[in-house]
Amino acid sequence: MKHINDIQLEDEVERLILIRIRLELNQYEFAAKIGIHKNHLNAVEKRKRPFTKKLKQAVNEYLSDLNMSKQLMGKEDEK
Repeated sequence: MKHINDIQLEDEVERLILIRIRLELNQYEFAAKIGIHKNHLNAVEKRKRPFTKKLKQAVNEYLSDLNMSKQLMGKEDEK
């Protein structure tokens, strides 16, 4: 690895961690927002439990709702 651009995400777990960090949420907060227990999220991030399709769906739904909220807030700011 020579440059920052050479860094690739390893897998969905790494992507999950990056999303949580970018949202500036701790595990407890993020788990609550996606509807799972913080211990489950911790186990997934430590690769002790699998990253399931159900978890991916929960994350995607949360991100979709988050984007919708941001769009609505932006529209209200225009008024």
